[in-house]
Amino acid sequence: MKNLIIISTGCIAIAVTISSCTGDSTQASETIENFYGEINALPESVRNEKDELKAYILPTPLQISSAIKIYGFEYNAELLLSENKKTNYPSDFNNALNLGIYTIDLAYATVFENHIRSASYLGNINGLMNELGITGDYETKSLVKRFNTNREIQDSLYKIIMDGYEAGHNYFQRNGREGIGLLILTGCYIEGLHLTLGIKNTRSEMYENLMAQQKIFLDNITELLGYYIKAKDVNLLLQDLNSIKADFDKIELDFDNPQTQPYALKNKIDDNTVNALKTKVASLRNEIVS
Repeated sequence: MKNLIIISTGCIAIAVTISSCTGDSTQASETIENFYGEINALPESVRNEKDELKAYILPTPLQISSAIKIYGFEYNAELLLSENKKTNYPSDFNNALNLGIYTIDLAYATVFENHIRSASYLGNINGLMNELGITGDYETKSLVKRFNTNREIQDSLYKIIMDGYEAGHNYFQRNGREGIGLLILTGCYIEGLHLTLGIKNTRSEMYENLMAQQKIFLDNITELLGYYIKAKDVNLLLQDLNSIKADFDKIELDFDNPQTQPYALKNKIDDNTVNALKTKVASLRNEIVS
């Protein structure tokens, strides 16, 4: 038996660990016992033709928020969750998705230097981490103190966020809870897509670049979640994400010039596609946070 890691530079620097066993791929895919435990077999599709590790391109913690700012798009506080919203969810599934959403809102507010709003999310994040049993050195009071102390030093705030993500990464690896980690990453993706769709100027090349990235991220997330489809909650979530993916599939990418640009859009994104995505993402997000 050998351990392989699917590298995922995600919201909490998640690495999905898979232990491979002998046997055919059909039998292997049927050995997944439940979503929250360790995957006990390596599905054939995870490996390439040379039996090498397959890497998944997923967003880094501050990537989408930073790109939105760098591209010159405006900050929109109306897109964020309400401040001091109570986080009382019925299951680890819901807690994990919401932790991802709050994490992205924290990053977005921080990138745009709304540090009062950032600090307001720390209590929610700490509460959700406690509900999930994630332990570490990042208690709410410590985070708030560090944020307040470094409020005028943007790079320090980024480091505080990344330190928290690294602590989460280490926790998941130590405790074999990669399934929960993937759910947190999925929540991060959903909120990042929500922020992207909230941009008002949808006719710019920069917006199209963001949407191209989101299309690639979604392809990878749905593939990873597909390994856990036997879990009822994941199955339902995948149905919603695949419905969103169907609209993204109308957007074609060109990978012909990887040396100059990794990908580019073959066709323009029309308003009908954007509006359909907005409706579906808003519905899914509201279902998660309510």
